[in-house]
Amino acid sequence: MNHEISLKHAAEQFLDQETVGKSIKTARWYKARLRLILRALGEEHPIASINSSELIDWHKELALREAGGELSVDTIHGYIRACKRFFGWAYETGYTENDLAQYLRLPRLPQRGKKGISDSNARAILNAAKENTRDFAIISLLESTGARRGGVANLKISDLNLDAPDPRCRQAIVLEKGDRERVVIMSKKALNALRAWLAKRKTETEYVFVGPSGKPLTPDGISEIVERYKKKLGIKGPCSPHQWRHRWCRRMTQKGMPLNQVSQLAGHKSIVVTAMFYGMFAVNELQEAYDKYYD
Repeated sequence: MNHEISLKHAAEQFLDQETVGKSIKTARWYKARLRLILRALGEEHPIASINSSELIDWHKELALREAGGELSVDTIHGYIRACKRFFGWAYETGYTENDLAQYLRLPRLPQRGKKGISDSNARAILNAAKENTRDFAIISLLESTGARRGGVANLKISDLNLDAPDPRCRQAIVLEKGDRERVVIMSKKALNALRAWLAKRKTETEYVFVGPSGKPLTPDGISEIVERYKKKLGIKGPCSPHQWRHRWCRRMTQKGMPLNQVSQLAGHKSIVVTAMFYGMFAVNELQEAYDKYYD
């Protein structure tokens, strides 16, 4: 065991190793939360000399800050999650003799359904976007696939199967959250919108969606397009690209698609995530199961 390595150096190694292939957003998420842990324990503190009682004291301090209204339960959940991941890594790497954070309990988060953009606002934005072939194709993909904004921005011609027979022509490969590839399925309306855009698109790049200069759109560019329609229409509710994703998951669940299929099509790592945020919308599916088995 290396008794000289500081908490700060260990955290830097953790970020270098554990965020490889992850999105920039994920790396920033861990960095921001580890910064608080380093501040509390002392960044020059040798990691090998840290004991579990120090983490328990830190955990108690977070609880007091929550009780005082200074921190939300979601914020504390994030800090403890990052702490458990970091010290679990430190133990596996051999920097500590034990997994110091294994007994820290994550606070229970309130169950909230992620409804996403309202159906009326979604329809209004879709109708307004028909004036612009590119924007209509982008928003149609967000609406029908549940793809993340990064997946839409990273979409390339080679990821499409437009010449294949139906339904394969409506399948596309998206690259999301760093380097994770998955298949999404679009509606026939979205397919027609995409074909209309590609017929007008003039650029040498492989990327499907480009700006006026011919350069590929970024994920932020996708968000700016949606935000522009929100302002134009005077919409007050949530409309970001991720809100379209929430809406997709909610609607599929409400229409009776099994949660495991919603989870797979949404690209969730685990069905637990799907159940946590959208399980409460599966009332019709539960009702059918109840009526089938109750005698």
